[in-house]
This record gives sequence, C-alpha cells and structure tokens, in this order.
Amino acid sequence: MWHPSSCFQPPWRATASGESPCVGRCGRVKWEAMTLPPPRFRSHYRPRTAAGWVAIVSFSLLMAMAQPPIVHTLANRTEPWILGMPFLYVYLLAVYVAMIGVLIWAVRKGI
Repeated sequence: MWHPSSCFQPPWRATASGESPCVGRCGRVKWEAMTLPPPRFRSHYRPRTAAGWVAIVSFSLLMAMAQPPIVHTLANRTEPWILGMPFLYVYLLAVYVAMIGVLIWAVRKGI
C-alpha cells in the first residue's frame, strides 16, 4: 500500500528544542521540523548587475512597444510615408532595430 512518507522524506528530527527525543503522553516521539539553511545559489532569472537591469527593462519596454495593444493605438496608420514606406513599417523597423541594439549592447557588456 502506498504511504506518503515512502516518496517524500522531509527533514524532520525527533527532538524537542534540540535536546533528546521528546516522548508525548501516548509514548510516541514528537516530531518537529528542522530549519533548513537558505540555498547557496542565486536565481538566474533576476539580473545581478545594474547593467543587467537596464538591459531587461529596456528590452521589455521595446518588446511592449512592438505588441498589438500599443502598436494598434500608436502606430496603426499608414499616411505619413517615410522613405517610401508606410509609418507602421518604419515604426516597427525602428523598434526592432532598437531591440537588436539592446541585445548587442548586452553581449558587449558581458551580461
């Protein structure tokens, strides 16, 4: 028969306040949870430097500027033609080039 403790063994100890095992009224050992030390690694999802934060925030803002809610409200027009292209294409080209620039900058900074 399956028992939850057969798959998961949490770090428990049979002591009360760190001394000898504490026996309860029924003669059973009382178990208390051990406090584990914090992990010794840092998450790779959060930037560790100021340059990393600048890269993440600027890339995220540029990515948001290329997504439909903002593109449909700000740049959804074709009338001012720039260098023979509609405004929407020039807008998206500028945003994408800026995103590539942020990525190149991040690689050069070693982030």
